[in-house]
Amino acid sequence: MRDDKTARGWDLPHADNYLEDDVERLRGALTAADEDMTDVSDSISAIQADLAQRPKDVVITSHALTAAEVTAKSFTLPSTPDGAVLVSVLGLVHRPGVDYAVSGNTLSWNGLGLEQNALVEGDVFVLVYKTKGA
Repeated sequence: MRDDKTARGWDLPHADNYLEDDVERLRGALTAADEDMTDVSDSISAIQADLAQRPKDVVITSHALTAAEVTAKSFTLPSTPDGAVLVSVLGLVHRPGVDYAVSGNTLSWNGLGLEQNALVEGDVFVLVYKTKGA
């Protein structure tokens, strides 16, 4: 039996496998994907509920990676941070300077810890930071 997997480690079917083997593998992969999306949705809902209570100079946002951003290992923030940026992706809070870097309004991870996480198109970053004079 072929044991192909996605970048996240979810099982993939293969034409050489028996259907009864792949059905269980696909059920597991779809369940894992559903759990991941539920976690992301819950995180975004919790952040949105707090938006009305946040100071006006605090940005709380999410960003889904595009294929081009995965390749470039960077993306543009909606505004320029004034200080540290709290970054959560793949259910973990990551460390500035170790896992990612911010320069101006660009967040990047080339050569840093997030590069080891096999980020893929659609991965969602949750970002919190203060802006200058917002």
